[in-house]
Amino acid sequence: MHSHLVQKIVQIFAEVLGTKPEQIDVDANFFAMGGDSIMGVQIITKASQMGIEIAPELLFENPSVSHIAKAIEAKGCDVYIEQKRLEGKVPLTPVQKNILCFNQLKSSENNFGV
Repeated sequence: MHSHLVQKIVQIFAEVLGTKPEQIDVDANFFAMGGDSIMGVQIITKASQMGIEIAPELLFENPSVSHIAKAIEAKGCDVYIEQKRLEGKVPLTPVQKNILCFNQLKSSENNFGV
């Protein structure tokens, strides 16, 4: 059983290579599987959209799913973040609160030099 990160990277490789995820060997070289530099850029872009940061040199120096996943996990930080759609009421972020407050102050008669 592979980690969630490995499964996501396999999914990305499969999409870019035009194959099924179960046909991706996690230890196989991306370029030996038919990948090229343009597809490599597509992998980096798709990964970024999924919250997985893959540096170009990582893909080109360690072009297998297992090596990429190990390198990301070795960083020891939260590189992988699964994004989910928010629905309904959600609290404002601190930046949004500041913008709202600033706009209210700016529009009032007594803006106190703001």
